[in-house]
Amino acid sequence: MKRIETNRSAIRAVLVAVLVTLPFVARGAVAPASATGAKLFLEVCAGCHSIGGGDQAGPDLIAAARLPRENLRTTVKRMEENAGPLKPEQIEALVDLLKDPDVKVLLAAASAPAIEMSPERKAASASTGRRLFFGEAPLANRGSPCFACHSVAGRGGNLAVDLTGVHARRGEAALLSTTEKPAFPLMKAAYAGRPVTSQEAYHLAAFFEESAAKIPAGATPPAERTGALHGAATGLAVVVLAAVALVSRSRRGSVRSRMVRKSSGGE
Repeated sequence: MKRIETNRSAIRAVLVAVLVTLPFVARGAVAPASATGAKLFLEVCAGCHSIGGGDQAGPDLIAAARLPRENLRTTVKRMEENAGPLKPEQIEALVDLLKDPDVKVLLAAASAPAIEMSPERKAASASTGRRLFFGEAPLANRGSPCFACHSVAGRGGNLAVDLTGVHARRGEAALLSTTEKPAFPLMKAAYAGRPVTSQEAYHLAAFFEESAAKIPAGATPPAERTGALHGAATGLAVVVLAAVALVSRSRRGSVRSRMVRKSSGGE
């Protein structure tokens, strides 16, 4: 009888262990797809959207997450207009992420800095980022400086969103993705063939982080303008960007001409 009771106790212990661990095993089967979706979201979606963080340049997707999977799949596919083509497995990964009850935890984990810091991150300089932003130093591929459309701390253009507190709102991962692979039509046009380098993106992110840290406690940074205003300003912004590029080329040409005249004894 004692042996029977012992066996029953052992079986009961095994069953309890299985019941306790089963939910975690089931979660483990879903986690990889959701984790992939979190990384993908930060790369291609976080420049415009948040999930539970409020409206950004695009709407907060927390409400869309309550849609049936088929409707949600259609909604995600519609984002290809700005994010670019998505493979079927990428769409499914984003749907899995949006339907995951731990979506915020997954996004936080995906945006956490790697333990091994990249060389670009180590070399990031807020002062260099400031100079790049305001056009005091040229971008490597001769793209237009950010301040032609954006402002920080009241300085710069007003054709696009104010970026004073963007690092606090979006986080570094989303900023790096948006800077290197812009999803906005205006940015795509402005930097087509003249992309911002990875190192420059880190410099700019460091500048944005520094700017966000300087916002006084309790102060509200300028709100982001969205949709209609961006569309209305696109034509004017293109003209401004072209003018900035023209002035930059004219200055370089003028300096070059003076150097030629000096070398030939003209002055």
